[in-house]
Amino acid sequence: MISLANPRQALDRELLNAPGGFAWWYMDVVDENANGCVLIWSYGLPFLPGREGAARRGVPVLPGAQPSLNIAVYRQGKPAVYLLQRHDSDDCSWNTGSERMEVARSWFESTLHEGKRSGVAHLDVDLPGGERLTGTVRVSGPVCDVPSSGGGDPRHQWTPLCTATSGEIDLRVDGQQLLKTVGRGYHDRNGSTEPLAALGIRDWLWGRTPCGDGERIWYLLWPESGDPVAWGLEVGADGSVCMRECLDVERSGKRLGVFGMPWYRNLKLSLNGALWMEVEHADLVDNGFFYLRWLTKTSGPNGERGRGVAEAIRPNRVDRGWNRWLVRMAVHHMGERNSPFLGLFAGMRGAVSS
Repeated sequence: MISLANPRQALDRELLNAPGGFAWWYMDVVDENANGCVLIWSYGLPFLPGREGAARRGVPVLPGAQPSLNIAVYRQGKPAVYLLQRHDSDDCSWNTGSERMEVARSWFESTLHEGKRSGVAHLDVDLPGGERLTGTVRVSGPVCDVPSSGGGDPRHQWTPLCTATSGEIDLRVDGQQLLKTVGRGYHDRNGSTEPLAALGIRDWLWGRTPCGDGERIWYLLWPESGDPVAWGLEVGADGSVCMRECLDVERSGKRLGVFGMPWYRNLKLSLNGALWMEVEHADLVDNGFFYLRWLTKTSGPNGERGRGVAEAIRPNRVDRGWNRWLVRMAVHHMGERNSPFLGLFAGMRGAVSS
């Protein structure tokens, strides 16, 4: 289902030519007041309507043909901006050496220099309501010194790049300040040579949170059959990583999202009988058919409190006929005619100033 990749190596450009595969870079910054931003720039994002369905029918699409940009901005635990923007391939480029992706007027770069990883996003995008979102999001710190996972599924590689550090957000809409803050930052990437539906994953739950001066990251995958993956990474402020491959997982407080997606309010992770992390999925900020995102409240083994991010995916619900038509309404496709209902799902949420 997954393997851990070397953060000192660039993502393989050949992923662009892997039928049904994907490559995405992720970055978030969240402060103690639940203000923050999540960015995903990608080729072949599995959540684009029509993509996973094509793979199931045996006609998978090349990732290089479907670049996209996803921006979510939160203020006090509430969505302020949401955008999933699909672009044509001739509007985008990927420089493998620096892992730089240009998307129309925006660019994103993930670089490694002298043991330091930097993720920088310069945004200049047109929102569906006619507004223009501009600004920067930055994360920089010691590269995660990830150990070998000792195997795993080489088709799907996860790479934590930088965390246990601060990040910066400075975003404006039509020149007015939308959000300017400093918070804990995180940066990683995922790459696969296969479609999401082919990886054998029934449930996917990922999260990260500050824990003192360091960070703790969990990656939990329940398979369609066989034993689950329950990884925990303890990241020090210097980038050092201790990997725990056998966390015990307890979930409680079952809920259903507005579209029937099951989730749990509380998550308890233990290691050899001792508490590793308690997670409250506090602010549900993305509530979809197959994908959920929360701004979390967490408590570490010594009572450390944190504000982090968590995401859940149920791959067998992605791009089904019963939800595809509605998901299409939420995607802003540059260069094509969009749904007249796009504004219900994407763009600004409320006034710029609060």
